[in-house]
Amino acid sequence: MQAIQEKFDGRVQYAPGIGFKEKMNNDEVDRALELAKKSDVIIACMGESSYTEIEGNINSLRLPWAQYNYFSKLVETGKPIVLIMAGGRPRIISPMVNKSRSVLFSPYPGPRGGDAIANILAGDTNPSGRLPLTYPRAENALVLYDHKTTEQVKNGHVPLFPFGHGLSYSTFDYSDIRLSSAGMTEGTSVTATVTVTNKGNRAGQHSILLFTNDAFASITPSVRRLKKFSKIQLDPGQSQEVTFTLTPEDLAFVGLNQKWTTEPGTFKIMIGDKTTSLTFANK
Repeated sequence: MQAIQEKFDGRVQYAPGIGFKEKMNNDEVDRALELAKKSDVIIACMGESSYTEIEGNINSLRLPWAQYNYFSKLVETGKPIVLIMAGGRPRIISPMVNKSRSVLFSPYPGPRGGDAIANILAGDTNPSGRLPLTYPRAENALVLYDHKTTEQVKNGHVPLFPFGHGLSYSTFDYSDIRLSSAGMTEGTSVTATVTVTNKGNRAGQHSILLFTNDAFASITPSVRRLKKFSKIQLDPGQSQEVTFTLTPEDLAFVGLNQKWTTEPGTFKIMIGDKTTSLTFANK
């Protein structure tokens, strides 16, 4: 609160509304709603307090009912909402996300976290973080990012936010993936190159993630697996080539004999929204 008020020169007013662990206090909520109605934008902070060991034991990923109820009342004001979600794990926020203009996930950002959040809200910092987890849409829809096709639910794997998701105030475009060779054999390597361009109007950092997928294997392959990544800084309109080197070990998996193995076949190489194919064959 202090960091945001300082960043916006005292133009931000605060009302507690409801705490992370508190029950609904009608007087506090009414005061917060009256203040919200007079504001241009609502910054709604939801989530959970810090915890360790037993203090963090919960039976459900849902937030306390009072938080959902309070958020619904904020929506009824008709004012745009920025949702700040604090927590050490992905608590369920699906009912809130579609009614928010933006969402900032800040899992215990530390003693200077207020400054970081304020800088992002003000646009002084161009966010570049990527989710290190798959954010579930519902508390029973828990599917790891490194999952098999057979582990997907009936209607497909549709998380609230996928592993590696992260938005920026800039837009980054990818060229098609260029492979140094369409095939690879034991003892060789192949490079995968893309050109990344900052199409936005401000400088920003961007993480480029390379995933692989084995089309067919003796053990059901994962839908995708993160194998390489790189983070670059680009000015508006600037482009940069990013190259990754792939070896047979990058296509390997643990087989039935509990040893790493790379089987001959066709593999998908995925970077951003681009996909290409690579063939591996034994000598």
